[in-house]
Amino acid sequence: MQDEKLQGNEKIEAAIEGLKKEPTQDMLAHTLTVIRRRMKEADKVMSAFMGNMRQLFEAVLKTEEVKGIIVNPWNRTIMLDKNLIRIILGVTA
Repeated sequence: MQDEKLQGNEKIEAAIEGLKKEPTQDMLAHTLTVIRRRMKEADKVMSAFMGNMRQLFEAVLKTEEVKGIIVNPWNRTIMLDKNLIRIILGVTA
């Protein structure tokens, strides 16, 4: 039985797994889009982690000493540098 707050996060896990299997620019773009869409599902029940992703990403962009973050849902890891975070958030440098 899955926690209601985590329902939908499997989309991110599947996208990251797909990117591992096929590390192309298209798969990277797809993965970033999935993360962005999941962050915007504010009207749905979501985990505190997903609700705070935007704040986390914005903090990374503001902190000079931080180069990026690693997202690791259930051992499906993706490294997001500041450029990729900007793409997810839809902001320019």
